[in-house]
Amino acid sequence: MNKYFSRYKYLFKDHKKIIITCIVLICIQGILGIGGTLFSAYYGIDVALASREINKIIIFAIVSFIFSMATGILFHTMYQIGLKESVKIAVNLKNKIFNKAIYLDMKYHSKHSSGAILNIIDYDTDMVTSHITWTIPMMIRAMLRVTLTMLLVTIINPKLSLILWVALPIVTSISLLVSKKRSKLHEKSRRVNRKTISHINERIMGFKTIKALNLEEESKKELVALTNERFKYRMQGNVFVQSFWRLFDLVFYLCLACMFIMSYELNVSYGEIFLYYNLFRLCLDSITQVTNSIETFSEEVVSIEKIHDILEYKDEIVNKYDACYPNNKLGGFIEFKDVSFYYNEGEVVLDRFTLNIEEKEKVAIVGKTGSGKSTIANLLFRFYEPRSGYISIDKLDYTKYHLEYLHNEIGFILQDPLLFDDTIINNVRYGKLDASEEEIINACKLVGAHDFITRLKDGYNTNIGEGGIILSLGQKQLLAFARVILSNPSIVILDEATSNIDSHTESLIQHNIDTLFKDKTCIFIAHRLSTIKNVDTIIYLEKGKIIEKGNHRELMLLDGKYAALYNNQFVERSLNTILGKEKEYEY
Repeated sequence: MNKYFSRYKYLFKDHKKIIITCIVLICIQGILGIGGTLFSAYYGIDVALASREINKIIIFAIVSFIFSMATGILFHTMYQIGLKESVKIAVNLKNKIFNKAIYLDMKYHSKHSSGAILNIIDYDTDMVTSHITWTIPMMIRAMLRVTLTMLLVTIINPKLSLILWVALPIVTSISLLVSKKRSKLHEKSRRVNRKTISHINERIMGFKTIKALNLEEESKKELVALTNERFKYRMQGNVFVQSFWRLFDLVFYLCLACMFIMSYELNVSYGEIFLYYNLFRLCLDSITQVTNSIETFSEEVVSIEKIHDILEYKDEIVNKYDACYPNNKLGGFIEFKDVSFYYNEGEVVLDRFTLNIEEKEKVAIVGKTGSGKSTIANLLFRFYEPRSGYISIDKLDYTKYHLEYLHNEIGFILQDPLLFDDTIINNVRYGKLDASEEEIINACKLVGAHDFITRLKDGYNTNIGEGGIILSLGQKQLLAFARVILSNPSIVILDEATSNIDSHTESLIQHNIDTLFKDKTCIFIAHRLSTIKNVDTIIYLEKGKIIEKGNHRELMLLDGKYAALYNNQFVERSLNTILGKEKEYEY
């Protein structure tokens, strides 16, 4: 409970006045409701209606109207304040979580899917706002009502109160059992719903694969199975709820039967019968509301925990207190010294890796899948940091550079670049936000993208859709190249950057590579070895260690693992060229 209050205080410290106001208003509304029932019983029925005097009846009507209006206004005010504040809290939390998420390090993102983060931003924030503006106030009002009604019936008529004292634990026990069972079914339904959403998302995002493999009917069957399963859990939950209300009605009417019999023997007035009828109903209703709120409360606390965890997550990759932001550009001298790294304990990816890369040198790293090639790029970009050893740039420990400066000075071109649902010109402009249209066009011309862009209906103002869906993989890659050219970094990492480009475009880029990156240090992570023949140095990596090192000619003369890999690719590619095919290679 202390943990809950600390989370609650942390998340809602800026909204506590509004929360307290809502609770006070709803409690006053609950007390006025009970007060109105007392007035109606003792004055309205036993005095005004019994006397049949018009003046007393008018007073009863006016006061009852005032009670009704007051409780209605209080509830409406609480609801409006709560609704307005819940929107503020939801917007505030969603912005906080998103702002935190985009700065989270790779370690967090590797352990939490984007769907899980989206679920926190969308679903959990709404659960939490409901928690503080509705669940808690209504729960407190229900508990207050139970306490007041039990106190009143016991004081007014102890004998009749025995009926309620007997019924109370019965209704509470039944309600808790049903709530627990419904909670389990609700969790199963939510779990199936998450699978359903994931299934739909995967099939829509991978529609080309679905069509290519003729999996439309299979996908439909899987979705029907999931929706039927969720329907089953929801129906079971509804059956339990309806069964509970029938049991509740049975207990309530038994209470009424006992009350009517005892009222006759105790000579209770009509007003008191009316009072007890309403108090019994109010008390038992409030008990069910409390037990239902406990179920909702527990779910909302889980959401609070998730939000707290993401907002309080401590990044491992942060700027050091003495991080510098130089005015000049990097020279590009890179040193890896005895660098060891693993993602999971005991699974070594790099083992005392040592490598010097001179300024403006072009280095290619090749090897089989899992040899550590991309890990070197991730470490240099400081997505991760070495477990041991160190990395320096221009003879300065690279953790001494400000992260923003480091990312500005290192261009990263991925195999499958991210493009946004925006125009081509804006997508390229992400490389340099203040770039002019002329600079963007020049960058596209340098990489050979200008021709295909101008052939599009709206040219550079063409909206390319989510993920650049209207473009081919090669066209996306060219825009990624243009971005990097525009940003003008000192170091460029190309992680299989030409693997999705056709042979003609690849040749064009290879021809212009010296011009495009002549003043930059370049690191090529390559599977397609034909793209790296002209680099200064090639290293062959195996299990995180350098096995062979040299230029293309030297390694071919060595006739080792690189030569075998190159010859194998050359033969396969020649065969595919004869057959009229192009194939992507992964090793």
